[in-house]
Amino acid sequence: MTPQRIPLKDQLFTGEKIELITGEIQRVHPVFRTDEFFGAVVARFPELELKPLFQAATANLNPWTEAKVDTQSPDRGPLLLMSGELDHTVPWAIVNASYHQQQDNPGVTEIEKIPGHGHALTIDSGWREVADKALAFVKRFT
Repeated sequence: MTPQRIPLKDQLFTGEKIELITGEIQRVHPVFRTDEFFGAVVARFPELELKPLFQAATANLNPWTEAKVDTQSPDRGPLLLMSGELDHTVPWAIVNASYHQQQDNPGVTEIEKIPGHGHALTIDSGWREVADKALAFVKRFT
């Protein structure tokens, strides 16, 4: 029997953990459901406007999200995409693809690969180098 592919979206949003074992789907104990998790966080922090944050965090997994990026919008400001050379969470290929998506936009779009850095650009040692590059970019447009 050929194992079935389970879309990541289904794994995260059905409320059940799905495992593939010897080509069969076996459902095991429920894990958190995103709507329950979202409700719990909102109940704990009612003063925060969290819906946009959750929409943005799950935008790549939800094809019906309100948090889609309009890559053609002429109203967006300058965009600097930064990637750590050693980033395996959001690798260079993803950042570079985002850069190329923006090429038809009339706004300024630049990309920067930071040598020797991973995903945590702003909190790892060497964060000042990252901050200096970002600040220099912002100063060019203010």
